[in-house]
Amino acid sequence: TLRAQPTVAAIKGLEDGAVNPFRFCQELAATLERKGVKIFEDTEVRHISEERNKVLPHTKHGAVIAKTCFIMADGYFPVCGFSDPKMKKPRIIYAVVSTPLTSEMKSAIGWSGREIAWNTKDDFDYFRILPDDRILFGTSTEKKEPDLPTDLPLEEGYRRFTRDRLCQVFPQLKGLDVPYCWGGSIGQRDYPLPFMRKLGERVWGAGGYNGDGLLPGFLAGKLLTEALLEKRKIPSIFQ
Repeated sequence: TLRAQPTVAAIKGLEDGAVNPFRFCQELAATLERKGVKIFEDTEVRHISEERNKVLPHTKHGAVIAKTCFIMADGYFPVCGFSDPKMKKPRIIYAVVSTPLTSEMKSAIGWSGREIAWNTKDDFDYFRILPDDRILFGTSTEKKEPDLPTDLPLEEGYRRFTRDRLCQVFPQLKGLDVPYCWGGSIGQRDYPLPFMRKLGERVWGAGGYNGDGLLPGFLAGKLLTEALLEKRKIPSIFQ
């Protein structure tokens, strides 16, 4: 039994799995490039204009001429009036990776396998044991900045904030070193589903994935493809 605090109840899924989103996106990009798709990273789109039979995303390097433009940018994107009226404040996510746990530490927290655990009771906590017995632990806050000591560098403050939350969940790991730390923000909607809509004659947009970007992203891509190629209507629950 996993001994985490505070835990009321849990559901264990025997057929669930997890995909590393970074590696998945890297391989997806490589597959698209092998098929002839060109990917331009670190290129800011400043505005988008439409002309007869074409759409032009404008960058500081010039304009790209396309037949159709898709904006897939979650909920914060200033061009074409692309915004989500149901978007809440961004949720800030922090994560740390610890030094390897000893067998005594693993026994103390009751974690013998490599299951992935999620705790949504108080904070959006998630954690798992990595192949080398390190613990990856993430948490979140709706505050732009958590309550951090002002005498610490910002990164060290994030590290302490997340490590303290880790030790609240697993008091048995008090004093555990966490040499790796990172963080970022995601758009959090009041509405649980992503949104998709037509933004212009040849411009489509989708976003509001609520931090569950892989599966809702696939769904958005499928529905937008069907709307464009098969002239199907996007279901009203996604608009």
